[in-house]
Order: sequence, then C-alpha cells, then structure tokens
Amino acid sequence: ISFKSHSTDLSQVTEYPYFCRLSASQDLVATSLLNIIQYYRWQRFNVIAADDSDGSNAVEELRKAIERMPQEFREYITFGATLRYPSHMVLPLSESDSEQLDSILESIEKTGNRINILFADPLQASAFLYSA
Repeated sequence: ISFKSHSTDLSQVTEYPYFCRLSASQDLVATSLLNIIQYYRWQRFNVIAADDSDGSNAVEELRKAIERMPQEFREYITFGATLRYPSHMVLPLSESDSEQLDSILESIEKTGNRINILFADPLQASAFLYSA
C-alpha cells in the first residue's frame, strides 16, 4: 500500500498485482489538469517540476495526456517552458537553491505565460511559493 506514489509504472497490474495506491497516478493527474485547462480555455502554460525521476515522469505523463486530447485542443494550447527545480529543496533555502529558484522565476516571467503548473510535494511547494 502506497500513500504517496504517483508513478504510472506501478499501474502495471501484471507486474505489481498486489500494489495499492491511495493517491492518483501521474497519468490521471495529467489528464485532470488538461481538463481544467480545456474548461477554462487557457492557451499557454509553463510546467515546473523537480529535477528527479518523479518530475521527469510528471512532465512525460503531461505530454502523453496532451497527445490523447482532441485535435482541436492540441491546436490551441501552447506548452511553454518546462522548468526544473532542485528536488531536495526545503525551507530554509540554501543560497544555491535560492539562486536556482530566482533563475526559474525569471524564466517564467520571460515566457509571459500566466498559467504555471507546479508538480511538487508540500515541502517543495512551500519553498517554491515562498520564493515567488
């Protein structure tokens, strides 16, 4: 039983017949996010994720989910910047983490996109939002 695992790999029933998760898998999260984007007709968004395998999987599942969406949807959205933050980041921020986050925030500002999807656990999210 997993209270936190989001990995889509663990959804392979033949490989993990006894695995049970209590949180949504990344493919379900990605599809849900895209449904929100579609509902509000947001056209441009950035993705911010950790620089680890969880972050990579989240971004990949979002890209796959976009491909499963209707053609009309795929034509009007723009997947902007994909930015990565240090996966070990927590408050108080080290000087290095603070500099990296400042760089990410500058990159976000340069895109002009107002919608930013942040894939983060609560500790990482609080550190990121504190810096913003």
